Amino acid sequence: MDKAPIPRDSWGVRGRCAMCGVRRVWGRHREAPTLRRTMMERCAMAERLLWKVAEEVRADWKHVSPHAEPYLEAMGTLQSVKDPYYADSGVSVVLYFLSNATAWQGVVARRVKAELREMVKA
Repeated sequence: MDKAPIPRDSWGVRGRCAMCGVRRVWGRHREAPTLRRTMMERCAMAERLLWKVAEEVRADWKHVSPHAEPYLEAMGTLQSVKDPYYADSGVSVVLYFLSNATAWQGVVARRVKAELREMVKA
């Protein structure tokens, strides 16, 4: 479901939160304070850029598996799972990374892997 591009200004997306697209005033959500928390939670759950996820993986996973390394490197060049990487799709790069990253364990690993699975589902 592609949306028409929203005009941008020097502050990001004009009149909208850069993460979730909710209308904002002076960089804050415009909704009533009772709704603001819900909007900020939705904003926090918005999809991160794939290269930022790759940076977090590299920071946490000290000895990256040689089998996952090429896919992590490819993820470092992508913005979303919809972007192509040469002949592969971003979705296939993320799925191959997940299948080769079983050696990466811990709290951060579980959270990031769940985030990547959600990106692929969407």
